[in-house]
Amino acid sequence: MEDTERVQRVVKEFEEGLREVEEKIAQARQAVRAKVDASIAEARARLSKIYEEERARVLNEAIRLAEGEAEEVRKEYRRKAEEVRRRLSEKEEELVKLVLDSLLPRG
Repeated sequence: MEDTERVQRVVKEFEEGLREVEEKIAQARQAVRAKVDASIAEARARLSKIYEEERARVLNEAIRLAEGEAEEVRKEYRRKAEEVRRRLSEKEEELVKLVLDSLLPRG
């Protein structure tokens, strides 16, 4: 009987030790999961920040390029408008000369 009791006690101690090990493993898993979750959250936050910074940089670059192109368009418009004014002025002078020549006697 003593042997049986001793074996039962050893088995019981072994089972208790096994439960303690299983609890420690479960706690370690939870700690690892928590660290992984925290790392994932941190990585997502960093990625989001990088994305927003890059988005802002690209947007600013696009605005800068658009402003440059707009200035070129304005310059071209002004140049063409000035050319049209000059031609109109020349045509106006020609028209005035023609009208004056037709109204004034030649002589």
